Amino acid sequence: MILGPLAAGAAAAWAAYTWGAHLVAPGCVRRGPATRRRIALTFDDGPDPVWTSRTLDLLDAHGVRASFFLVGERAERALETVRRIATANHEIASHGWSHRSLWLCGPRRTDAEIGRAHHLLSDAAGRPLRHFRPPWGMVNAAMFGALRRHGER
Repeated sequence: MILGPLAAGAAAAWAAYTWGAHLVAPGCVRRGPATRRRIALTFDDGPDPVWTSRTLDLLDAHGVRASFFLVGERAERALETVRRIATANHEIASHGWSHRSLWLCGPRRTDAEIGRAHHLLSDAAGRPLRHFRPPWGMVNAAMFGALRRHGER
């Protein structure tokens, strides 16, 4: 019967995807304390000159702060939007340089994806970055060392 091995494989893949980063890096933030009634509002894959600006207007109108996990390539083409995010006192965090999955990247490519985005976004924001969210949620062993070298987690 082929269904048994397929189901076991699917369950293993789901567990690795869901809990892999947490098991490999216990410092990964997945959920805050249940005793605090707060949510973290985050936006990935930007900045988009139109939609990010509209989102910033809406957040400002309601006095809400958020975290923006930006892609370096896109930020390079929209530096004014990045500066606007920073000026409004939202968190700017990294989502890598090209939004390429790190799953199959070697150490050099991983460091380049993280480092290049880190430098551009830190410079544009005028402050150091603290957080990184891997594109597609996929991690590799080289990612954790690269994050430490660039002062992110």
